[in-house]
Parts: sequence; structure tokens; C-alpha cells
Amino acid sequence: MPSIRSKTAADVDQVTAIVALATQELRRVYAPLPRKNPMPPHHEAAPYLSLVAVTGNVVAGVVEYCVSPGGIHIRSLAVHPRQRQRGVARALIGAVERIAVSEGKSQVTLSTIRETGNPTIFAKLGFKVVDAAPAEDFHGRDGQPVTKITMCRILA
Repeated sequence: MPSIRSKTAADVDQVTAIVALATQELRRVYAPLPRKNPMPPHHEAAPYLSLVAVTGNVVAGVVEYCVSPGGIHIRSLAVHPRQRQRGVARALIGAVERIAVSEGKSQVTLSTIRETGNPTIFAKLGFKVVDAAPAEDFHGRDGQPVTKITMCRILA
């Protein structure tokens, strides 16, 4: 089982590599549409926090999340391909859930694209589908629409 801690400046290169590998895999399925509106200035964006899963001295995965009045939203989760099926995603999500409970939050939410197969993985981690709609910001590699799935895990 990996250890979980806050991401540090020393982790940036490993995290960047993991995210690049994960993004490369996802881009085989879907891609972002050109933005109609530019991103808001950095200071207006939600304050995202990051945790890393470490095995030995190697970063195995990363989760980025935001605390809001309604709960915690997971923005992204990436696990190095060689570290998959070893409990890394489960450990990262478990850490986010513990943070949510410690802050008095009752749920953790996330969004993913159905066509990636990731909703099945998140369902195995206790998340339930609460919404499915055409993704407004993404399209399939073939130009066809893809489906954005919003999922929630209610914490006891």
C-alpha cells in the first residue's frame, strides 16, 4: 500500500510525467474542444490541492481536489501505468474521503467521460452516477459526442 502525502515541489517532475502518460491514454478516446471563453484569471479559479501516492521514493499517482461548501470535488486522478491495479487510486481517494470527513463534508464528487471506461472503476470505489449528459467541452476522437458522467460518493 502506498503512503499518501501532500504534493511538494520535489514531486513536480514525477507528477508531470504521470499526468502526461494518463492524458496520452485519454486522448486516444476523447479530446478537448477549442475554448469559446478564455480561462478565468488564476486568482479566480478554485483553489485545488494535490496529494501524491508514494511507493518507495517514487510517486505512483496523484489526485487533485477542491474543498467547497457542499463537499470535496476530485478534479483529476492519475496513476502511473506500471502502478495500476495495486490500490493506488483507492488509497488516494480514501485520503480525500478522510479529509472530507475531517472537514465535516458529507460527499465527494467527480466527473469523468463514459467512453474511457473510468465510471466502472469509480463505481468499484463506491461512487454512484448522479448525472449523465453530453460533454460540452470534449468530443470523441472520431468527432462524435462523448458523455460526461458526474458521480458522487456519500460519506457516512
